[in-house]
Amino acid sequence: MHLADLILRFSTLATLLIGGIAVYIAVRNNSRQLAATVFLAYSDRLRAVRSSASNDFSRPEAILDAIYLIFEFHSLRRRGYIPAPIWQIWEADMIDLLNTPAFVELWPKLQPRFENHPHFLAWVAKRRR
Repeated sequence: MHLADLILRFSTLATLLIGGIAVYIAVRNNSRQLAATVFLAYSDRLRAVRSSASNDFSRPEAILDAIYLIFEFHSLRRRGYIPAPIWQIWEADMIDLLNTPAFVELWPKLQPRFENHPHFLAWVAKRRR
């Protein structure tokens, strides 16, 4: 009976371990799929902003569309929906846009719209040269 009890306890421990590993793998895969979905959705939105701006980010409407896209992407990143590798794909381009003459000129007018989002304002301020 002692050996049977030991085997039963070992089996229970092994089952719990395998179950824990399965849950970890499922959560990790789900997170990766969510990140890929967000990446594809924002790729489409970025493509739409680029095409509507005709690569002319000197127009205030184009800058406004781009900054709202950056704000949404930043908010998702802050809340953990955008992993670092995906964020890094676009971060340099976002920072470049924040430092264009057109953005620098328009930012004082846009900044009050984001007063309820101090993390975003701090992020923008830190990345402007």
